Amino acid sequence: MRSNPNWKYRRILIFASVGMSFVMIVWGAFVWRDGGVASELVRSGTTILVATLSGYVFGAVLDDHWQNGEKEHGESESLDEHP
Repeated sequence: MRSNPNWKYRRILIFASVGMSFVMIVWGAFVWRDGGVASELVRSGTTILVATLSGYVFGAVLDDHWQNGEKEHGESESLDEHP
């Protein structure tokens, strides 16, 4: 199976988003001195990370379902076919 070229750009966006969230978490946890701003950086970075990874998994599952259909999961085309 050939990879969809759109996933190349999606992966770039995913990696950029994950990288940005890690920078926000590390910056807020270790570098920033103001407690309120630091906690918001960590909270926001964690939220971005979870949302990005959840969206990536959801998109991959949905794309697999659309490309491969239901046959891959062991379901038959018709419920009337019984040996």
